Amino acid sequence: MSQPGPRAWLLLLWAAAWGCGPPPRLAPLVKRPVAPQRMVLEQPAQLAPRASDRPRHPSPPGPAAPREVRFPPVVRATTNNGLEVNVVELRRLPLVEVRLVVRGGSAADPSGMPGLARLVASMLREGTRTRSGARLAAEFESWGAELGVGSDQESVYISMRALSEYLPRTLSMVSEIAQRPAFGQLQLERLRRRELERLQ
Repeated sequence: MSQPGPRAWLLLLWAAAWGCGPPPRLAPLVKRPVAPQRMVLEQPAQLAPRASDRPRHPSPPGPAAPREVRFPPVVRATTNNGLEVNVVELRRLPLVEVRLVVRGGSAADPSGMPGLARLVASMLREGTRTRSGARLAAEFESWGAELGVGSDQESVYISMRALSEYLPRTLSMVSEIAQRPAFGQLQLERLRRRELERLQ
């Protein structure tokens, strides 16, 4: 048996309230039109242009025409004691640069004595048998020259840069540093302790 609808239930309620009398007339149900709702569309975020829409940049310029590069010639000679000398001459500036290279860098350090080449290079700055390290620095400074001593994996070197008019003096000093280093005991002990601290 089907269930009564909402209108039948309403009639039954009126019948229960008024007894057996006739039920009151009910107004017919009127369907009221519903006003349509307005839908507001938000402005979509501006999207990044696609790769195909982006402006194309001009192509980079092509390589320039190759030009000839000329290097100065290297003049090689050997001294009476067997020292090999390589000379490159440039006359643009009145400067001279000398580098004395001795084979025997850190790769040649004896077993159990790491840092020996570095220690030797540091000791060369500490003076010669006739000049202290402070005097060497003062003389090079008075000539406007630069003195450099160092080592790498394959060599120990002494370098010098000065005006060409001071070449004889500075070259003599480089020779003295290389052939007659002082290796003073006090300086050696100080540098040895510093080198041991570096290796720890």
